[in-house]
Amino acid sequence: MKRSILFCSILLLAGFFTMESFAQTVKIKREAMSSTNLAGFYAPGKAPAGTFQVYSGLRTVAKGQQVYVNADTTGTVLNVTWSFLEKPSGSNATFKTAAGKPTVFTPDLTGRYIIKVDADGKTDLDTFYVNTYLGTFYIRDLNDGTGNVEPGCGVCHKDKYDAWQQTGHAQWFKKGVTGQLEVEAGKGAYSTNCFKCHVVGWDQTVDNGNFGYYAKKTGFDTTWYKGLELRDGDYWTKSGDLTAWNLMKSMDPKMEGVASIGCENCHGAGKEHNGNVSKISYSIDAGVCLQCHDALEHHRLGKYYNASAHAKWPDGEHTARTSCYPCHSGLAFQKWVDKGKPAMTDASIYSTNGAAEADVALTCAACHDPHGNGQPNQIRTMSTPPLRNGFAIDRGGKGMICMNCHSSRYNVATKVTDKAPLYGFADHYGPHGNPQTDMYFGQNAYTYGQKWENYTTHAFMDDACVTCHMQERTEMGATISNHEWTMTEEVNGVETDRVEICQRCHGSSVKSFGDIKGQDYDGNGVVEGAKTEIANLMATLKSKLPQDKTGEVISSIADTANTKLNKKVVAAIYNYLFIKSDASQGMHNTKYTVALLKASLADLAGGTTGVSVKNNEVPKSFDLSQNYPNPFNPSTQIVFSIPSAARVKLNVYNIVGQLVATLVNGEFAPGNYTATWNGRDLSGSMAASGVYLYRIEGMGQNGQNFSMTKKMILTK
Repeated sequence: MKRSILFCSILLLAGFFTMESFAQTVKIKREAMSSTNLAGFYAPGKAPAGTFQVYSGLRTVAKGQQVYVNADTTGTVLNVTWSFLEKPSGSNATFKTAAGKPTVFTPDLTGRYIIKVDADGKTDLDTFYVNTYLGTFYIRDLNDGTGNVEPGCGVCHKDKYDAWQQTGHAQWFKKGVTGQLEVEAGKGAYSTNCFKCHVVGWDQTVDNGNFGYYAKKTGFDTTWYKGLELRDGDYWTKSGDLTAWNLMKSMDPKMEGVASIGCENCHGAGKEHNGNVSKISYSIDAGVCLQCHDALEHHRLGKYYNASAHAKWPDGEHTARTSCYPCHSGLAFQKWVDKGKPAMTDASIYSTNGAAEADVALTCAACHDPHGNGQPNQIRTMSTPPLRNGFAIDRGGKGMICMNCHSSRYNVATKVTDKAPLYGFADHYGPHGNPQTDMYFGQNAYTYGQKWENYTTHAFMDDACVTCHMQERTEMGATISNHEWTMTEEVNGVETDRVEICQRCHGSSVKSFGDIKGQDYDGNGVVEGAKTEIANLMATLKSKLPQDKTGEVISSIADTANTKLNKKVVAAIYNYLFIKSDASQGMHNTKYTVALLKASLADLAGGTTGVSVKNNEVPKSFDLSQNYPNPFNPSTQIVFSIPSAARVKLNVYNIVGQLVATLVNGEFAPGNYTATWNGRDLSGSMAASGVYLYRIEGMGQNGQNFSMTKKMILTK
């Protein structure tokens, strides 16, 4: 009997845990479908003839446009079923599901569709509004013989319409059929295949106001190119020839309203919108743009964007702090820009439902204004506030948009202080985030009172960050800007540096970052690649700083247990974290990086050898000052100055030339330093009274050497 009870209990427990493993949550996820996605969705040659079934992921769609959805679940899922809670009377729409692919339905009538997903008893609903296309132009003739006209989107949205008219979205189709795209010797190349992404809709099987249907109905798709030269699949039109454009308007004037990348490409079909916001969509999700900017041929931007850090909303505390949103959420960044870039902690920037900001990563519309704003590439903002130390950014071109977020959120003066016992050290210590702009301009790290003017390496570049990180790629014969923003790529399974842009200045012999060499910064007697030299200096600095349990330099008060902090340590920690957070290993600004590392090491060394940084400007020449006080007892200070990075030795000798003490022996950044001699010799014993010589030798990395000897008197 006991065995039976035990067996039943085990079965009950097994059933309990099995039930717990079923779906715990489910949410309907709309799956944006680009032309690249379509190529994988349909078996080769099986896509519906005459259609281009891309999908933006919006809830407002055109009649006959396929909608792709998935059940986004947690836990183990055994059964997923889809159904319609509501659809227009007479609709024959059904769901089609294939293993490993999104579920598809095609709304065949205009009206509202409410769909439901059931995953092991967990359910979710989503609503779609199905409409037909209206067109973008102000007024269009219905061409029905009545003389009636119909307003387009531009009637109510004139400001957006006027800006949009100046963009490529508004002009590409007309430029294409009039020979103004891909121009060669007065002619331009174009093909009917290009229409699909350059007009409002391409489904020749559905009468929903889309351009493709009109083109087939009128025969424009098979006649516009008659008489033109055909070469490599493209028709070549004399630049400025309006024959095809005028033919289109004569065949059906309604075509002109959808002969562009218009409002409805991004907001959904909106003929019945007329001010009713439920019948139009607004989203800055990347799927809206990637309908066409992730195409198999010319526009493979999506391939790189989807692999980038911008495409992912970070996990953790960033989703709970609105002050993090502008640099992690495309929607929040857009609002921040539109409101004049107030303090990022200003909660009024965001919607009342703040968590919703976290739904959208840094998508295309975060950086580009789709309506147009007169800026190159429709960049949303071409300016950035001053750095937190007050440095005004007055250059950087297109890269200035990157600088809004890729900069320190703190002024170093508020982080490294003279106030004991922590000297500014706090939780989340360091520059907080990505101080690439600060590094690029040689600003806002701890410089020990030095004023390093023009300590920059790449600040002459017209477009700053964009110049290197968006250098062009060639993909399937098309040249595109790199929207992954990385400086590496995988070639035959090997991670390879992308240094084409570097070769402009450093020469064609540069094949990797390791080939870009400077000097023997780390002092090991070998001139290695600049990144290696800096990595070695970083490792040296790290070894001299307190570390947490994981072996990383401490960055939080929680890590300071049993660790005695002084200002030297705190300042060096800040510089270490500043350089580490920059993440370029010195490539953004080698000169500033090396100066920070050497100054930090020199200042730390001063804790035992008596060397400290003096608070004045970088000198114009090497110098060795007379010690003070002189005569002295028991200690004296010696100021030395170096105008450029150098290996410096400062030794004390007795009157017969025997070495008594070494005060300085190491690499120093340009600056003015104070060495202290406490009157003790190499053994630690007090030296005898008398006359001593102190000699400095500077071996400059720029080839300039220096030496000088002076006398001092120790008395007792």
